[in-house]
Amino acid sequence: IQDFLKQAEELLPPSLTTRLEKDLVVRFANISAHGETNPRTNSITLSTKLIPTIVSGPQRALRNTTLASHHKTYYDVALGTLVHEISHQYDYANIPSLPGERARRECLALDRLTNASLPDKKRSQKPLPAYCYGKTYHQNVSDNPRFVYSMAWAEKEIVKGGVAKVDDQIHRSPNPYEFKSKTEAFAVNFEFFLMDPEYQCRRPTAYRFLSQHFDFKPFKDQSCSQGKSVLVTMNSPTQSITLFEEIDPKRVYQVHYLLAGEGQSMASGWGHAMLRLVICSPQRQRVGPECLQDIAYHRVISYRAGVTDLAIDNLKGLMGEYPSQIFILPLLNVISEYTKLELRSLYSYPLKLTTLEIQDFVTRVIEQFWSYRGKYYFVTNNCAVETLNLLKSIKSDDSLSLTEKKLTPVGVKDLLIKTGYSRNLTAQDFTSGVYFWASKQGRMMGQFRELNEIANLNLSSVEDYLNQSTLNDIAILEKVQAAGKGYSSFLILQMIKLERMAMRKNAVLLDYEMKRGSSRVLDLLKQGLDNKNNFSGTHYKGTYGIPSPAEIELSKNSLSQQNASAEQKQHAEDFQREVAALDAVAASILGDEFIVEIKTSEKLIKNAIELIKQLRTKKEII
Repeated sequence: IQDFLKQAEELLPPSLTTRLEKDLVVRFANISAHGETNPRTNSITLSTKLIPTIVSGPQRALRNTTLASHHKTYYDVALGTLVHEISHQYDYANIPSLPGERARRECLALDRLTNASLPDKKRSQKPLPAYCYGKTYHQNVSDNPRFVYSMAWAEKEIVKGGVAKVDDQIHRSPNPYEFKSKTEAFAVNFEFFLMDPEYQCRRPTAYRFLSQHFDFKPFKDQSCSQGKSVLVTMNSPTQSITLFEEIDPKRVYQVHYLLAGEGQSMASGWGHAMLRLVICSPQRQRVGPECLQDIAYHRVISYRAGVTDLAIDNLKGLMGEYPSQIFILPLLNVISEYTKLELRSLYSYPLKLTTLEIQDFVTRVIEQFWSYRGKYYFVTNNCAVETLNLLKSIKSDDSLSLTEKKLTPVGVKDLLIKTGYSRNLTAQDFTSGVYFWASKQGRMMGQFRELNEIANLNLSSVEDYLNQSTLNDIAILEKVQAAGKGYSSFLILQMIKLERMAMRKNAVLLDYEMKRGSSRVLDLLKQGLDNKNNFSGTHYKGTYGIPSPAEIELSKNSLSQQNASAEQKQHAEDFQREVAALDAVAASILGDEFIVEIKTSEKLIKNAIELIKQLRTKKEII
């Protein structure tokens, strides 16, 4: 037992034992859990069921078992349990020697003084001085804002008992127990920080925070080969493709805050917050300002509600019934989507980040891509909140904590400019082609006015035209033909209408295919392979956080096989039957009228093209 205690103590960072300044009493008792701690008495209790394994020693530890029941234990579990309980003692201890502790205590006192007379409902309404933001946490680590954001806890919904319900990231977690509370999140990650050589590769953001806090780097000679592969979603009117792509943090010149202007619906009424990675073309010899021109290689990080309904249900959005998903998209796709399909302008605000912060941020994006799953709330947990939380996880100061709980995309932009992390766009930026992309609404308005004159439409806007039934468009095309002009305007607006409908149909069919199991390989990877029930300290298989190269390679091979089989289907004799079957699925989900609208729009476009061809032929003859 003494050897076991000594081994646990040798694992600890020297700064922890120096700061704690107290002896801890370890005893054994018949308890249901593996371990318990009592900070008031400086005592840790371990289960007597751990004694046989401890006495057997690490060489004879049982390996290929799980903690499905308490009698199946082994040495790593016992060691991890003791380290876990020691971390609780540190977290709750009164440690005056911690960096910044004096300022934190002053802010805590000020917080108690200013809010003492306020009822609970009105607490935190009275503002603290700016220097106190991020310094009113009570535990030494578990509610430190830097740790909270590095673990993606942030401002999640609060349930009974004061326990925060974190985003559902259990499928890429080393131990689901970390989601019980922030204190348990620290204890679980502290175990892995000290005991798992791969922790710094799989959770680099939390590793960086803990190593800085304790001024200690376990397994510092460990090299990390993973950390670059993600799945990029490329959308077109005809299909949605997901491809593996490597993002090298060292090839990213800048990070921009990308803001889409306000839309017409409730979901888009505040705009949309995204982040843009300015990635240099592979042909570039150096990373510099020239990379701003390489728009085809730029990627966008976008937190979106997973909506496959024909129309967004606002009540669902308010109640958090849509899943929140993180997408990585080509910038060119995003420009087309917002400026042409949604008629919204795009603004790109460069962020003032150091080279190291940019690299840390890209690594964090990759980390979040493989781990993040959440619920989307239009007001409280939306794209703006998640985007800002992503930025907070890599900032060393607390200036970005000065925020309202109900944050909007425009509010994030204002905050970034106010705190000096970005700047307003200049007149030159608006004409450069790399910071701003105007909505196509103005151009479409001219086309709409031409059709309005020819067909005498009783419509007030382009949106009204795009939303009207294609049955009305038949009559419009007849009037255009009778007038002998307006063909191009009709064709362009009709193509945009068809693209909108096709994108909706593709989204619904993609959701259907995923539920049917066609994306099972990617789901398997996100769920942590066979590691759903892995517990800390058991057998460090390493199936959490950022996937290893072997995991990525396995998924690449499986995905290429899927793509190959899909290509074979295209050339197979039953391809038309497959298409017809999917059309039937789309009709059952979206309704027969929606499918009729698509087919009518396709027919109108063909007719318009044929008429334009005939008109050009006549002009050439003349």
